[in-house]
Amino acid sequence: ASFASQTPATDGERVYAFFGAQGLYAYDFDGKLVFKVDVGALPNMGVGDGTSPVLWKDRVILLCDEDTGEKSFVAAFDSKTGKRLWHYQMVHHDLWDYDNPTAPVLADITVNGRRIKAVVQVTKQAFAFVFDRVTGTPVWPIEERPVPKSTVPGEWTAPTQPFPTKPAPFDRQGLTDDDLIDFTPELKEEAREIAK
Repeated sequence: ASFASQTPATDGERVYAFFGAQGLYAYDFDGKLVFKVDVGALPNMGVGDGTSPVLWKDRVILLCDEDTGEKSFVAAFDSKTGKRLWHYQMVHHDLWDYDNPTAPVLADITVNGRRIKAVVQVTKQAFAFVFDRVTGTPVWPIEERPVPKSTVPGEWTAPTQPFPTKPAPFDRQGLTDDDLIDFTPELKEEAREIAK
């Protein structure tokens, strides 16, 4: 099998490449392997998935993702040793294509007058999971909420999924009666029936 990396990143001393299921690799500029970190089996068609490494100070921050959601998480590793410093799973057993679409973003934010060096992971559901990039602690609470169970024979669903409480989603979440067509009272009623 062959494995391709997203765009590698460098801190001027090393080159960091994430090869999905094959792990995070750090090389010096002579091409010598400094460390390899197994981030866990990511069986996305046997390859695994993820994004380009994001570097900050002594951290390598990765989105590690796979289609079943068993290993969909953001994680920080020590850039010198490869030791995992923190991680947070954002999808439990994905059945709805909830895998995360893009690399984490570094942001400096102020919350209640306190400056925070944050890392933000956006999702396909228009959520932004925001963490302190030093500790991995969520900046705002993340709630585990019950989600619908599958009715497909032999399929299982996680009983809950994580939902960030802040910031508000950056796109619409679901439908309200005000979103439905209302050209005529009859069309409005038909739209309500369909939307049930």
